[in-house]
Parts: sequence; structure tokens; C-alpha cells
Amino acid sequence: MSKGLIFITGATGFIGSATAAEALKAGYQLRICLRKPSEHLQSVLSEYKNQIEFVTVPDLTIETAFDDKLNGVDYVLHLASPLTHGTNKETYFIPAVKATTLLLKAAAKVPSIKKVVVTSSIAAFIPMTGIPAGGVIKGKILH
Repeated sequence: MSKGLIFITGATGFIGSATAAEALKAGYQLRICLRKPSEHLQSVLSEYKNQIEFVTVPDLTIETAFDDKLNGVDYVLHLASPLTHGTNKETYFIPAVKATTLLLKAAAKVPSIKKVVVTSSIAAFIPMTGIPAGGVIKGKILH
């Protein structure tokens, strides 16, 4: 018997895939949100194919991105983050905040949802002003 339905974003990433696997092992059903289909993820999680539903949301920053995707969900794990290059805060932080805000607004409309978990990314270590001229080594900012 299922322990509940989890909607998860970011399952193709390192932390997301490990989280998805552990949730499946624990007996949860997953509705995995992907930007594009992933044969690799389907293969990795194939042992649990009866517990998984995949939904494709190409752009998490579209106002209607999560419409009807959260119906019947018990828990939301938002582990996805924009896939940008560089440290330009307009191309990284703005889409991350928008996607998270849209998902939270959509989740607030679904009465079955008991908890929402939002994680951060390695970008949390980067100052809003960008990487310092001296660089960053082992979590320390070099001036």
C-alpha cells in the first residue's frame, strides 16, 4: 500500500534522483516532473515503474506550468533549479524564484497537499554580486 503521492521536480539531478529512489524504496508513489523525457531516469528507476508517473513541464516559469499536475498529491518536493551557465543573477535567480513561487501558489490550491519541501542549490554559495574576483575555494570567498 502506498504511503502517499509525491510530486517531485529535479529528479534528473544528483540530489533529486537519490531522493526519488529513496522515496520509492519507502513505498511512496511519485509523479515526477521533467522538463523533457528522460530515458536514463526511467531506466534507473525501472524497478519501481508501477509507482511512477512522469509529467513533462518544459518551462517551470510559465504561469500555468503546474495546472492539473498536483491533483491528488500529498507531498511536493521542489528540487529543480534553472540550468543556466554563468553567474548572472538575472538568468539564474529570477527564473528560480519565479518557478518556486508558481509551484507554491499552485500547491496552495490543492487541499490534499500536506507538506512542501523546497531545496536550494549550490548557487546559494554565490554572493548576489557574483563570484568575487579572487574566486571561491572550499566554501570560502577569496577577496
